[in-house]
Amino acid sequence: MENGLKQHLERLDEIFAARTDYVQALRFMQRMASNIVRQLTALPDLSRARVDLAAVADRTALVEYYR
Repeated sequence: MENGLKQHLERLDEIFAARTDYVQALRFMQRMASNIVRQLTALPDLSRARVDLAAVADRTALVEYYR
């Protein structure tokens, strides 16, 4: 995803090289996109989680009841 996005933004940078305001907006978009990619890569892989949420909810309800 990151590589494809970089290629498209670089192409737009070439197209709008004469317009400094467009280039500045593209630089901002590149920074925002890299921040989003960094945040997405920091997320845990939930497909590997093997937790029964119903059991967790039951235990939490029991603890809250006796608290």
